[in-house]
Amino acid sequence: NRPARGRFARRGIDTREGLALCNEALEDGGMNAKDIAATHVNRGVLLDTFARYSEALADLNKSIEFNPELGDGYLNRGVSLIRLKRLDEAFADVQKGIALGVSVPEIGYYDRAVAEELMGRIKDAYYDYKKCLEIAPGYTPASDALKYFTVTIVPAKPKTAPPSGGT
Repeated sequence: NRPARGRFARRGIDTREGLALCNEALEDGGMNAKDIAATHVNRGVLLDTFARYSEALADLNKSIEFNPELGDGYLNRGVSLIRLKRLDEAFADVQKGIALGVSVPEIGYYDRAVAEELMGRIKDAYYDYKKCLEIAPGYTPASDALKYFTVTIVPAKPKTAPPSGGT
């Protein structure tokens, strides 16, 4: 059934069986474009767990072809692109996924933070990890990532006195 496939992908439970169910559903046909897109997202996420990043990317591309308004397709394609070290594309996809709306928003902000950190945009990454924890306070990957940050408060520079015009 369709909801079971979604649970396999989101929770990473019994990924081989989940992959087999996605393959079967796509081979059987009979689904509308929305369900085909969602199944490609699920299969892409599952392929990612097996480090089959290029195949995952291909599935996520198909998902976006079938439903270009599905934020999860862009978000997860962004993850595949991060793994393939295509960071500019990854950031753009994760950003678009968040803008369209994703089923698990904290993961969107976490993934965007990962891309930003890898791109050297440390301050942006810090704030996205914090945003992730705002949405889901118990999200361990974000709290673990923040352990490596050091926040330094720098005092403001004193204002200089305007030049005097006197004698």
